[in-house]
Amino acid sequence: MFTSSQHPASDKIRSADFDENSITLLSTSSLPESYTFEDLYRELARESEEVKDEQLESILILATCLNEPTRLNVRDDDDWHEKLEDYLSNQILPDGKIFSLDETDGEEESGQTHKIKQHKGKYTLCILAISSLLKIFSKSSCKPKNSTLLSLLPFTNITNPWTTSQSQQIATAILEKHNLYIQSPEFLVTYLLQSFIRPIFSKTPAPKSVTASSRKAAPSSAPPRHFDIRESSPSRQPWRSNIPYTLPVIQWIIESISSDILRTQAFPLLIPPLLTLLDSPSNSIRVHTLQLLPSLFFKMGDKILLQTGLGDVFEDAIHPVLLFLPSLTPVDDTLKLLPVGYKALYALCDARWPERKEGEADTRLAGLMHKPSKPQRTLPSRQPNSVSHFSTELYARLFSLLISTAKKYLQWSKYSYHKSVLLSPRWESGAEVILVLWPRIGVEGHRLSIFQALVISFGNARLEPGEISEQKKRVHEDILKELQETGKVFVAAVRGAEDEDVKRTFEDELVKIIETDEELARIFGVN
Repeated sequence: MFTSSQHPASDKIRSADFDENSITLLSTSSLPESYTFEDLYRELARESEEVKDEQLESILILATCLNEPTRLNVRDDDDWHEKLEDYLSNQILPDGKIFSLDETDGEEESGQTHKIKQHKGKYTLCILAISSLLKIFSKSSCKPKNSTLLSLLPFTNITNPWTTSQSQQIATAILEKHNLYIQSPEFLVTYLLQSFIRPIFSKTPAPKSVTASSRKAAPSSAPPRHFDIRESSPSRQPWRSNIPYTLPVIQWIIESISSDILRTQAFPLLIPPLLTLLDSPSNSIRVHTLQLLPSLFFKMGDKILLQTGLGDVFEDAIHPVLLFLPSLTPVDDTLKLLPVGYKALYALCDARWPERKEGEADTRLAGLMHKPSKPQRTLPSRQPNSVSHFSTELYARLFSLLISTAKKYLQWSKYSYHKSVLLSPRWESGAEVILVLWPRIGVEGHRLSIFQALVISFGNARLEPGEISEQKKRVHEDILKELQETGKVFVAAVRGAEDEDVKRTFEDELVKIIETDEELARIFGVN
């Protein structure tokens, strides 16, 4: 029946660039004059383990036929309509053999790029066909099947590797027409969370940090469970293998669900999978999961996080990720994990201690107002929400404190000669502070503080005339050596500043200091 359509379909598939350009349908002149749902299903709905051009041609013809409802002989054949819908929704589910959010799977094999383009083209054509199929019955009260709506969710985010701009636009448009239903508890909780998400994580052990109702679990004195490496295999973790769209579906749930539904019905079903994903052996999976948490915390609110203890649970789950540093963790993974990890932690703090509304009284100070002496100043130590994360004020205070600490470590008195064993750790600590803070060590106040500490220490290290004790001479040499190392670190840190004015001023100061005592050149490594 569709022989006349095969040649034009073959030409279009071979010339198509599924990645860059939108796919266009065939001309109506190549279609039969009349056909039924049964004809379309029997002749064009081809099952295949691998995507080949022949299957793409059939789906292209199918999408074109459904886009021409005037030629469609619609009889009482709901069964064939349903079979077509099931076929198309099943075909657009991303293939775990081709696509994965788990970057630990290794490099792409040769020829994989062509397969990826073929699959993207197949998904786009199927979504086009679904759109046309649903339009045919748009006037009826029936809605798409839950499985059809689920299959469209992975295509709502253009960043997913299987999504094209065309498939994203069409999938989003279809879902928007049924927005009221897809945001209902029936779809979000009963279908997605209970029927889809829960079975995927059923083969993995439940997180020990929460109870079955997703409350914080009490500490257990039982011995730790024996670790089974097989539990980390992709076969036991479907979201890493054959169901790569698990995370995008969870992301869509978190973005779409209302706070009321989340707090009253959904969070017990959502929390265990998220904790499992955070504990994944794949850093890529961790990154994707951490990106979901800020929106989740905002919708859960401070009361739920406090009453269930989940605030502590997530804090304990996020903190270890911040320690994934080189050389145990690849540098690229660290650079991806730390920003999203800190962002999730900050979002958790904001959710647990929300900012007070304007004019709201501080209950912590209410009792003090009735005392004879009223408070004149409120310290921010108990108000973590009163300042932003690492604000300029806090950063300046922290920096000044560390500089003062470095200065204290670097200065010493002659009284410390008999405690020479303590001097080396002090200077090492001072040098470490300089290294850590080197981007701002050139600021005038900080720079002069270190200058002062090193010069005073050098002056105190001088031997008085007539001091010939071998012990003091040995200590004197050790002190000078440590001072020289610290001085070199200091000079290198300031010379590494980006501000040219700071570097010029520093060189002038260095020359003046050495002019007062030429022996200081040894400390700063200047010839």
